[in-house]
Amino acid sequence: MSNRIWAQIEIGGNIPAAKLQDLAHELSQECFEEGGPQKNDIDSWIQHIRDTAEQDSTLELIDSSASWGMFDLEVWLLKNDVTFVRQCEADGEYDGEYVWHVQGTPNNESKHATKSCDGKNVIDRDAVVVALNIIEEIPTLEEAALRVNDTNVSGLIAKEALRTGEINPAHLLRHWLNEYYPDPPDVPALTIM
Repeated sequence: MSNRIWAQIEIGGNIPAAKLQDLAHELSQECFEEGGPQKNDIDSWIQHIRDTAEQDSTLELIDSSASWGMFDLEVWLLKNDVTFVRQCEADGEYDGEYVWHVQGTPNNESKHATKSCDGKNVIDRDAVVVALNIIEEIPTLEEAALRVNDTNVSGLIAKEALRTGEINPAHLLRHWLNEYYPDPPDVPALTIM
């Protein structure tokens, strides 16, 4: 039995009309709780994809119990060069992550953690961003440690300072975010060609 983890996928870009039926079939095999028709209803999925394209929007689909936080659909999307961004939460020993592919760029599926589990601590990207906003103008590590309320982020600042020799806390967090948590690309509106 696989772990069931919350996941969301956003799909967009150009879809050849000849692939519409195949995409609808792949989507209909998933159990999305939000964002689309019921499982195994291919005709409703075809209409949903067309409606999404007419609204100049993207498909945004959620499943709170996706197997390992992934969708089988991703294999088809990669094989057919369809843009997507998938996010899943951290759960137990598994890191949360973003996974994406940008249409027209060969072999560029990227995976980046959204939350990193290092044994006991979960370091949340959003907590690091909040801390960075708090300490942006603080020049010393000591003062930054006093102002940041999240002990995991304070520990991260100390650990990164030791690892890199950098003493400016804002530089440390900015570097850490860029290295481990780059922002996923924007997903363009779905179009049927």
